[in-house]
Amino acid sequence: MFRLWAFLQILIVIGICSLASIAGSLPAAQKDEVKKLRWKDNRIRIDISGSLTDLSPNIKTGSDVAGAIQRSLAAWNRVASLDIYSEPSEKLSVSPSGPVGDGISLITIAATPGNILFFGSNPDDSPAKTRIFYNRYGLITEADIVLNPFLQYSTDGSFGTIDLESTLRHEIGHLLGLLHTEVIGSTMYDSVSRNGVFGSVEKVRPLSEDDISNIRSIYGVADAGDECCGTIVGKVALNPRRSANLAIWVEESNTGRTMAFTNTDRNRNFKIGGLQEGDYTVFARDTGFKGRSFSQRLGNVTVTKGGTVSFSGRYARRVADFALQFLGMNGILSDSPIVLHPGASYTLLAGGKNISGKRIRIGVDSPYISVVATQDPSGDIDYADGISAINVQVSIDAEARAGDYNIYGISSEGERDYRIGGITISPR
Repeated sequence: MFRLWAFLQILIVIGICSLASIAGSLPAAQKDEVKKLRWKDNRIRIDISGSLTDLSPNIKTGSDVAGAIQRSLAAWNRVASLDIYSEPSEKLSVSPSGPVGDGISLITIAATPGNILFFGSNPDDSPAKTRIFYNRYGLITEADIVLNPFLQYSTDGSFGTIDLESTLRHEIGHLLGLLHTEVIGSTMYDSVSRNGVFGSVEKVRPLSEDDISNIRSIYGVADAGDECCGTIVGKVALNPRRSANLAIWVEESNTGRTMAFTNTDRNRNFKIGGLQEGDYTVFARDTGFKGRSFSQRLGNVTVTKGGTVSFSGRYARRVADFALQFLGMNGILSDSPIVLHPGASYTLLAGGKNISGKRIRIGVDSPYISVVATQDPSGDIDYADGISAINVQVSIDAEARAGDYNIYGISSEGERDYRIGGITISPR
């Protein structure tokens, strides 16, 4: 599930989202042992309700529904050892919450009582939700996707609608066992906007490197003979010592591209699989103090094909007095990724809590992205609710690789806060 929330105030657009709805039960002793849910077999059948393929008031006439479904399934099939296929179905409703469902994995948009109840008391918040049933071993036995019957979808970017294919790709990721990521440019990031908000159109997000590494870490690569992928198994020490979960992400060291994201367990162990051979830089942030703790570089690691490498680092928690929360252009701040193109220059807005040109400088780790200048404090822009922003001049090298890149704010004291994958570089 990802939530749709348009909060419009003084030209600020913010999307807020939550985790996927997962139904099932695990014995207490098993909960920490199950790292990721997955299907036992890689061949997965999904039933497509007639409510989605027949004429529906919730889908704009002329939309390519069948194409959106097949492209969404194919996107995941191409990058991992998966054979997801679809069959038509007369079924309309999600299986009720409980330890088991009816054994049919369904995609539906019907306004049945069960589907409406699934969205709870705030139905306009969520474009879609997925209910997953799994057994004590963490194996998925059924997953139902419900598109919100109170909203309207399209495949052509029509004003006020939600992009159908983007929504399906995201929910199918949940159906396969993926949770949300903090990599803003990823398919599994937890927000989507209506088309036409201040002239924007929600484009279909290609699967990011983060999406690909996560799905491959569960199901393997599409080509059984390809040993493309390696794994990082890590442990992070925390100072001051206490129980805490950390957000962990890795950059490709030579390009600065965001390659994967995960969270540690309560003992601060983590595992990132599905990575291409290469050198990576590891970062961390305390999830218990999101918006109040700084991001820190933990160190470098080299991943080899088919190999597993151990990593250890130390995170020293420091409470933040600023937060880089939004990026934007033309006076608009957004929670969405900023899409830029190679060989071009842009004026961006970087905003959040206590973002001021007097003490905050904006930077990017990639050698292909240059921050030319940050506006002086006299040009600071104040929004509502304690949000402020500065203008930043950014240039993209013509040889920059497509993908997601991190952008950070750094204080005069050297403390950093990252927007993970906040910039997406895309060919024109």
